[in-house]
Amino acid sequence: MKNIFIFLCIVLFFSCQPKQVSETPVIAADTLAMQIDKYAGQEVTVEGKIVHVCPVDGSKMKLTSNRQIIKIIPSAPNGKFERHWNGKRIRVRGKVHEVRLSRAHLDSLYRAGSLLCHIDFSPCSDTAWVAAKHRQGKAAEIVAHYHSFFKYEMQRTGKDYISVVVLEAIKTEEVEITAEVILPDNATSESPLPTCSQCPLCGLCLLKKYA
Repeated sequence: MKNIFIFLCIVLFFSCQPKQVSETPVIAADTLAMQIDKYAGQEVTVEGKIVHVCPVDGSKMKLTSNRQIIKIIPSAPNGKFERHWNGKRIRVRGKVHEVRLSRAHLDSLYRAGSLLCHIDFSPCSDTAWVAAKHRQGKAAEIVAHYHSFFKYEMQRTGKDYISVVVLEAIKTEEVEITAEVILPDNATSESPLPTCSQCPLCGLCLLKKYA
């Protein structure tokens, strides 16, 4: 009986101790994109603005902060994001992955005249949008824009590939909107690409230019 009493006291003591909560580090989207080698395979929390939700099936979103892009995908099988996330500032906790698009792969897309999704640079699955760009005579210009952008980025980074940073979302929540600055202090709004009107962050200006 005495042993049982001592055992119950021990259990009660440990159950009353404050639990240690393991939290993922909160990092800036720019930091994640620029230090992908450090964070790949880890679970992190990132904040940023959603500037596009895939209109086809809601299976991916584009988060940005300053000049970097993060592709957000759901962790649940067949998961989808709601359209109302578009334009919202959100906090996402998830696992980080990197997808590298080689120069050869990108060149093959260019030769094929593929219109690309500006979230992950895969061939766009929005067939209605693609057909509309061809009818309007804008397809060739868009293809040339991306080709120039990829060449510029690989020259700038000294890498023979384009890195797509992917965050597999475990938890997503909206946060309070604060004043946002699109370009960092040491950045310039002058674009090296003739088809850009603002910065070389492909997709932000495309949303307006090729809408």
